[in-house]
Formats: sequence, structure tokens, C-alpha cells
Amino acid sequence: MEANDAQSTKYHPTRMIKKLNESTLFDAVIVANGLFPTSQLAWHFLKNCPYICCCDGAGTTLIEHGLKPHAIIGDGDSLPQAFKEQYKDILHVVEEQEDNDLTKATFALQKLRF
Repeated sequence: MEANDAQSTKYHPTRMIKKLNESTLFDAVIVANGLFPTSQLAWHFLKNCPYICCCDGAGTTLIEHGLKPHAIIGDGDSLPQAFKEQYKDILHVVEEQEDNDLTKATFALQKLRF
């Protein structure tokens, strides 16, 4: 497939991103560790999404920004013990190391039928 063919497909990611706006609704959002979203549109999605699932390191960041996730998933190795105790009701520790935390979060949402 040539590069032009990939860009012309109906569901090319770039074309989909251009269509996102405040009327776009998501059933669930996964927040991964890294640069925290700061755009107004990203905040709109986070504040209006019915289910937020965080990779473990992103869970602390999301909470620091004033939002509480519905689930925090990962191996928990980067989380302080006090945090683990405080959020034990939403923390789901998956200790296996074959998958990264984003994959673990994706699998968890699939099991919940998202």
C-alpha cells in the first residue's frame, strides 16, 4: 500500500482527530503516564467521560489535577504505599510483566465491555 492510499482511507487517524469536538462522546478513556493533557478539548473529554481508567502512574497525576478515575490499573510498582491504601477500592494490581500498563488497562476495559 502506498502512503497516499493510507492517508485517503475513511478511518485514517488524522481525519478522525480533525472531527473531534465537544459534542464527541466516549464511553471510556484511558489515561496513560506521560505528558498530561492540557488542551481544553482533552479536559472536556476527561470531565464528561462516564468511565476513566488510568495506568498506575497516570492515576496519581489525574488525581493531582482534581479528577478521580474509576479504575487505576498496572503493576503498582511506581505508586507510594499510602496512595495504594487510599485508593485500594479502585486500584487493580496486575503483577505480570509481559504487558505494559496501557495494554493491561485496555484488556481491563475490554473485559468490562467497553
